[in-house]
Amino acid sequence: PCGVDPLSGDIIATQLRTLMEYLDGCVILTEVAGDEIKITYVSPSLYRTFGRDPSKNANAKVIDLVHPEDRRGLDDAFRRAAADNDLVEHTYRVVYNDRTDWRRVRAKRIPEPTGDVCRVIAVITDITEIKHTDEQLREADERYRIATEQMDALIWEVDIPARQLRLFGSAWEKVANRTDVSYSLPQGYMETGTISKDSEETYLRMCSDILAGNDGERHFYKAVMKDGSESWFVARFKVVRDEKGNPARAFGISRFVVSLENHAIVAWFQRA
Repeated sequence: PCGVDPLSGDIIATQLRTLMEYLDGCVILTEVAGDEIKITYVSPSLYRTFGRDPSKNANAKVIDLVHPEDRRGLDDAFRRAAADNDLVEHTYRVVYNDRTDWRRVRAKRIPEPTGDVCRVIAVITDITEIKHTDEQLREADERYRIATEQMDALIWEVDIPARQLRLFGSAWEKVANRTDVSYSLPQGYMETGTISKDSEETYLRMCSDILAGNDGERHFYKAVMKDGSESWFVARFKVVRDEKGNPARAFGISRFVVSLENHAIVAWFQRA
């Protein structure tokens, strides 16, 4: 049960209670003594987030709204907050009206003279939309990973301010001993020996274009394969800029063109 409203009694408390009434988040005051956690105050906004009338839920148990699998973790979070002076953050699920949402609690012990009872204040916010967005991004990343694993093309990305090249996909296993790794640009990747000596000038020119944010041009270069042979590739990339218009990232793709011995075809590509 919520117990007695600790904010009743004076003008300041009335002002605080008004603030709690219209706060977007929810505020909870608890007392932690040994294994017992007692809730002494719940802001009315908590019940509104569940579509309930605060005046009709004064004696409701807040823990009943918490997903059964997450109750122990929430209790542990309040005990950790009571045990030290650090701010404790914890995420958990709530269940109501046949739906499951997510909440984040930030709990902190209230400084006061040492005693058997520790008081903890906590602010609870609804993070359901954030969780759903994170899940959508995770699913998108997984789809992208699967797509790159199935492509024959070489996928790569450059963090332009950091000058870091990152490789993606299993296709790189044909020309590199490791995949999904980062190299400094331009020198770090050149030191792997993947770029043919004949194409180092082309590679450096492409790196200059990437770092300058100049996309659109095709770059033909020879790469040294894992078996020591050399093959021609054509690379293209697209630069993404930040809010100030500065080059931020380059997303590129390199495709196998033709084996090294077909010089006439490669020369035609370079002139095209």
